[in-house]
Amino acid sequence: MVQEDVAFIFKLADVDNSGTLTAKEFRDAIELLRSRYPQIDIYLQRQHMKDVLRIVDNNSGSEDKNEVLLDIEEFKKSLVKVDSQMKALPATAQVF
Repeated sequence: MVQEDVAFIFKLADVDNSGTLTAKEFRDAIELLRSRYPQIDIYLQRQHMKDVLRIVDNNSGSEDKNEVLLDIEEFKKSLVKVDSQMKALPATAQVF
């Protein structure tokens, strides 16, 4: 993922401009990312994750939508973890 995209999406998701994302803001950010980065869905499927909050290392399992989960560095770290788990997708056949 492009670092500029991550920073832009974090800023969009940080609705209250607190510099951190709540559980709800994180879920909303991941929804924005999923359309542009299909590797997120692949990662979630491979890891058998039903809740995107499990991507976050410091997630205590709380369902409080207002609980602060992460700052931008933790957000980036979570997305780098998703990217690092991805292997190259199979090549497609050339059309002649």
